[in-house]
Amino acid sequence: MKQVSPIHVVGVGLNGKAGLTEDVKTIVEQATVLVGSERQLSYFPNTTAKQILLGNFKETIAQIQSYFQAQEQIVILTSGDPLFFGLGRLLLEHFPPHQLVFYPHLSSLQLAFNRVKIPWQDATLISAHGRNTEALIKALQRGDEKIGILTDYQNSPSAIAQLMTALDLPYRYQFWVCENLEGEEENCQCFDVETVKNRQFSFLNVVILLREASPIPDVETLPQLGLSDEVFLSFPDRPGLMTKREIRALILAELALQPKQIIWDIGAGTGAVAIEIARLFPTSQIYAIEQTAMGVSLIQQNCQRLNVTNVAAIQGKVPTTVPNSAPPQRIFIGGTGGNLTEILDECQKQLATGGKLVFALATLENLALTRQWLKENQWRDRALQVQISRSIPIANLTRFSPLNPVTLISAWRE
Repeated sequence: MKQVSPIHVVGVGLNGKAGLTEDVKTIVEQATVLVGSERQLSYFPNTTAKQILLGNFKETIAQIQSYFQAQEQIVILTSGDPLFFGLGRLLLEHFPPHQLVFYPHLSSLQLAFNRVKIPWQDATLISAHGRNTEALIKALQRGDEKIGILTDYQNSPSAIAQLMTALDLPYRYQFWVCENLEGEEENCQCFDVETVKNRQFSFLNVVILLREASPIPDVETLPQLGLSDEVFLSFPDRPGLMTKREIRALILAELALQPKQIIWDIGAGTGAVAIEIARLFPTSQIYAIEQTAMGVSLIQQNCQRLNVTNVAAIQGKVPTTVPNSAPPQRIFIGGTGGNLTEILDECQKQLATGGKLVFALATLENLALTRQWLKENQWRDRALQVQISRSIPIANLTRFSPLNPVTLISAWRE
């Protein structure tokens, strides 16, 4: 009984036949059935094989199965690496692995990172080709350092640039577009996001995003309230870890601030809340207490970037470390470091008569603990549950992308 030949799945680049090894060229030349897109089939104009144009996948699979049963020599041409967001995954759903042999070419993202000359073993690789942008949105919100994206007609570089602007990210990316890789019109170029929004590119392109430090802002052009998240330097390994702009505005409102106050910001992180207060009330003195040395450094750098001089950054944990100041009229608790009860006990001792506490709580456990402590210590309080979503473009439509929900508690004593 004649042994059935496996189906050969061959990755091809824009350089066509020239990019194949001699062994793989021989396999293609011996094919009696050749499957591929119009462009891929054009690389082999002298073939005598029967040709199947990749179109309706269900119909194409049926044809391949028929020729396979007839013991034809079948070669399927595909772009790049067939098992990297490619046709290989779909073929494995219809044929057992032993009936398939793969011959990968360099993937377009592999080529792109090499053209940009950036190591890519630690990059986040995403396909937006025929898919939604959920994975891309998550990667951008996490602040992944390197992101490689397979694009398509809808999720084009322009659409990706629009999406990035809508997300109001707290950092910036270099935006590389690599077109026609290995083709005669190959072009890899870095653009600013605004330029990409209004520029047309070749349909055959991939995008590489490289996170970079935020530029020093022009303080004269900044709004008095509601600074963009990208204005602040943030933790390199957790760039999205900061109180978001919309939440900051609500926190300031709940604090009911007045001029010439002493204000403590406990668990200050990057200093975003403290700096917003300081810019609105230059006659107030704000003490930003943060347990990490990196956080204290970021607070100091952000103060310098924004010409703020009335914020003092203090490293330590409450109650072990407290500012050497007059009793504060307002205390904001943005982070607890697992030390919530001790922090509340110390705040009760330190807060000026008629003062106010405001908490930003992200977990149910801390919410329950706070409410219990306030009740036991005879404080009055008001809770504000904040669930905010930002609009983002999805192809030609728009949907809402939620921020993490936060509960704000304002507490005071009669």
